[in-house]
Amino acid sequence: LDWLVGGHEFYQKPVAFFHLNAERGQFARAQLSEVIKTMSGSIIEEACLILPVSKALSTEEIINQAEYCLAIQAALSAFEQAIQKEKASPSWGGL
Repeated sequence: LDWLVGGHEFYQKPVAFFHLNAERGQFARAQLSEVIKTMSGSIIEEACLILPVSKALSTEEIINQAEYCLAIQAALSAFEQAIQKEKASPSWGGL
């Protein structure tokens, strides 16, 4: 993110966070959110996702968890809708 500070490239760009652990990294999530807001990014809260993925699960096990797939699809759909809404806005400056 350092190379974007002070430029116009990041201004009002939509951002969504995907986190894989509900209990760990809360401080980091809060700090990253603050950085994004300070840089004038637009956090799409309904597209942000926290999945309670256990370290014990393999990649294949994670992929095969239906509730994870549904949650990811819903978050990506919300993110896409936010982008489409922004594109329809008269003030849209491009992504």
